[in-house]
Amino acid sequence: ATLGMENTLFANCTGLPKEPQYSCAKDAATMLCELIGNEEYFDFCKVWTEKFEHPKGRTTEITNTNRLVRFYQGCDGGKTGFTNEAGFCLAATAKRGGMRLVSVVIGEDASKHRFADVCGMFDYAFSAYTLKTVADENNPLTEKLRVRGGKTEEISVRCKRGSYLLSGRGEKENVKIETKLPDYTSAPVKAGDTVGEMIVYKDDVEIDRVPLVAGESAEKAGFGDRFKAITGEWKF
Repeated sequence: ATLGMENTLFANCTGLPKEPQYSCAKDAATMLCELIGNEEYFDFCKVWTEKFEHPKGRTTEITNTNRLVRFYQGCDGGKTGFTNEAGFCLAATAKRGGMRLVSVVIGEDASKHRFADVCGMFDYAFSAYTLKTVADENNPLTEKLRVRGGKTEEISVRCKRGSYLLSGRGEKENVKIETKLPDYTSAPVKAGDTVGEMIVYKDDVEIDRVPLVAGESAEKAGFGDRFKAITGEWKF
């Protein structure tokens, strides 16, 4: 429920048939998206073969059932599955040039068909779509934020994370950005503190909200700092 998987009910931790268990391709995609948000996942899922040594010295080699991690460019994760009721299934992810895709098929009548169909969807998406950068987390905004009571009068502002738009190749997007910042903030401010937000619209529909954070710290001014600021304005 937390992930919004409204058409899924797990009756065990394996996914093997057990009443009243059920799921769907969309929810499987949602679950995989949650998994790939953890970088540690890729330490295991993209491994093609692995050898395990038994206590008595014997070794066993296992091979990843998701053959796409070896044979499809950019595929670095996913999971196969099969039951008599669900047929041959595959949830896979692939990344090229900063764009990551997730594809899920269920109910295939043969193992090779699930791989072929997922590859076909990946091929189509990578060729027909591109990922456009709307906001770059590494570049500060042109706007500055004034600081009251600080050793510095203003600080830079940047996006806490990047914002991207999946767009058809050659299409012109009607994208607007609304930046919400206060007139000023009060010291002390730490780099990374949230100071505002950026709202991204496509065709006047909100598609993303990105926190805006302080690009650097601003220490609170002491008496000496304020005295210097006052005397520095005097002319002799």
